[in-house]
Amino acid sequence: MKAYHHQQSLALRFSLSQTSSIDSILSSLQGDGNATFGIMSNAVDRPSNTWLYSATLHNPTQHSLLTPSNWILGAGTYWLTAYANDGFSGNWQGGATNSPYSFTQNPMVWYASQGIDAPATRITVSAVPEPATYGMLLAGMLLVAGAARRRN
Repeated sequence: MKAYHHQQSLALRFSLSQTSSIDSILSSLQGDGNATFGIMSNAVDRPSNTWLYSATLHNPTQHSLLTPSNWILGAGTYWLTAYANDGFSGNWQGGATNSPYSFTQNPMVWYASQGIDAPATRITVSAVPEPATYGMLLAGMLLVAGAARRRN
């Protein structure tokens, strides 16, 4: 279990192999107060301190479900980040996995860590079609329509 102290925040690294839409995030973050939860870009194996997307969780429960709208990320490495706002007291349950994560002791100064008790979460993504996919779909539909017209 990773505990928050005043101004301590946690981030869990993840990677995408293609452009994807974030459909949902199920977190084991829980506590009293507000925490900013979202995605930061990667900066040399640490969070960049630049929010790409974020939402504020109010008194999150252990199984907080976030269903973002239009959170689209290209292929690359990112950080799922929970930033403890002033007055937040809580924890992010460990997932018993050996994954890279980062934490802060001072506001937004990140330290890298690799541990067996990395923060637990589940991110559900779906692929976003490339523009060429839509072009191929349109061309296929035109061919089918043309063939149907020739039969009549």
